[in-house]
Amino acid sequence: MAIDPQAPPRPWHALPTDLGALVCAAIPAIADELVDVLGPAIPVYRTLDGPFGRDVVRAVADALHDFSSVIEHRPPSVGADRALYVAVGERWFRSGHSLDELQAGYHLGARVVWRRIAAVATDAEAEAATVAVLADALFAYLDEIAAVTVEGFVAAQAAAAGEKERRRARLLAALVADPAPDRATLDRAAQDAGWPLPRALAVVALGPDAGAGVRGLRLPPDVLAGAIDGAACLVLPDPDGPGRRRPLERALATVPAALGPTVAVEHAARSWSRARSLHRLLDEAALGLHAADDHLLELLLAEDPSLVDDLARLRLAPLVALPPRSRERLEQTLLAYLRQRGNGPRMAADLQIHPQTVRYRLARLRELLGAALDDPEVRFELEVVLRAMAPRRSPPGDASPAESPSGRFQPMTDRTSGS
Repeated sequence: MAIDPQAPPRPWHALPTDLGALVCAAIPAIADELVDVLGPAIPVYRTLDGPFGRDVVRAVADALHDFSSVIEHRPPSVGADRALYVAVGERWFRSGHSLDELQAGYHLGARVVWRRIAAVATDAEAEAATVAVLADALFAYLDEIAAVTVEGFVAAQAAAAGEKERRRARLLAALVADPAPDRATLDRAAQDAGWPLPRALAVVALGPDAGAGVRGLRLPPDVLAGAIDGAACLVLPDPDGPGRRRPLERALATVPAALGPTVAVEHAARSWSRARSLHRLLDEAALGLHAADDHLLELLLAEDPSLVDDLARLRLAPLVALPPRSRERLEQTLLAYLRQRGNGPRMAADLQIHPQTVRYRLARLRELLGAALDDPEVRFELEVVLRAMAPRRSPPGDASPAESPSGRFQPMTDRTSGS
């Protein structure tokens, strides 16, 4: 048997066409040997009974029949039944086996098949040049069908990942819906998504920009992530367990993030609502995870800012006539006085001014506010209104120390000390 020197460049085009019939006759023996060799060498192939085994044997036989047909009919490409090899890759993924195991089977199988086919060619007294071309043709053929099989595997893997993501998105939407679905509906959605419902959870709100990059965050594997109404939403199961919050804090260290309260699964919408309310108050520079439970007063006052304005007009009326800078200094001193319970040295440290300056300002406040400073209810109202006003104050030409350049809220535990 000699090669055809005038054949086109694909290697199988140069082979004698009658070699295809010889390969075809050897297929049953080759398939049996391949099955016998794969099992001992690669663990996943050790159980080749049932549908999985039939798929492997059929794939081997079909591949060899295709190869013999390639030699006989010389098509421009190998693997006439491309859909067969795509389906093999898809079934391989669905069986739970890895891509490495699939490729290992191809590599070992190629050696077995080549040894058998080389023997067939030698028995047919093929010339050495013909055997060399046969090797090129076989490995070119095997490379092509392996690539198609891998393509089927990867496509099935991507489809499964997309479906899992869609199911998790449906679960996330159901969890934070208001009103919440019944428990049976949540249980079904959680089962479909492969995300066991915890006893308690907390919801994290991120901004729209962070939502686009949420996949790039190194979130704990059990955190449910997605987008709700254009904002990134994370659900942390059992957030109060030992060490549960630390990995999330590390993952969110570079973005402003608001953590809602810990609630039962049925009340996830309340945690989401609280987290979003806090996130709307966060300054863009307030990076990291901020818990709504640490800022309940700010959240309460943010619900109706006009209440703060009315309370300020009532309790701070004696300071209205002062120049803006003088009024700001006295308001800062008054807030420090209320927070530090009149402790002069701590007030001086808080305000970063000399103790004598603190005493002077306190005397001025006494002059303006009089007995109101000794009334517990008035003192409480003064502290509330001053805390609420701090992030909104923007004196001409100079931002207050309690305010960020953007004029938006920064958590008070970050803005001030000694609280």
